[in-house]
Amino acid sequence: MADKKKAILLRISPELWEQLNRWAAAELRSLNAQLEYVLREAVRKRSGAAADDKAAEGVFEAAYPWLQQLIDDLRQRGLADWAQRLEGAIGFAGTRAQMLANVRANLEELVEGPTALPPEAATRAQGLLRALEEAGYGRALGEGRGTPRHEGMEPRSHETPKPSAAPGTF
Repeated sequence: MADKKKAILLRISPELWEQLNRWAAAELRSLNAQLEYVLREAVRKRSGAAADDKAAEGVFEAAYPWLQQLIDDLRQRGLADWAQRLEGAIGFAGTRAQMLANVRANLEELVEGPTALPPEAATRAQGLLRALEEAGYGRALGEGRGTPRHEGMEPRSHETPKPSAAPGTF
């Protein structure tokens, strides 16, 4: 069954109508979809979800170098399917918190699954998993946002961007 949406009558000035139409066209949305997006964002910001998104963004930025290194490790060891799954989780088109939960679910499956991981990749995956769990991203989103710490997660080459925090933390 499709979602039932409420129809509303909206009276706005012609100038605002034109501005909204230009904005919608620039973002490749219909005017109706653009209005719904603007309203949803306003409600999200008012409800405090913006703070959660900002926290999730910080966790993602800190974890990304190690996550990218794990993806590279998996590819180098012939585990391209797992590398693609993690890249798909990163590209997940939702909020950063949802994306982090998706990454965590994939890491859990990788670590607990039947695939034999090389020690370095296993350590990196387990460290990322612990860090995301400590930050509150996973089964129970929003719980226990702290400063996650993990070991063995230092990027091994100069090609991977260094996080702003000290090595081994984010």
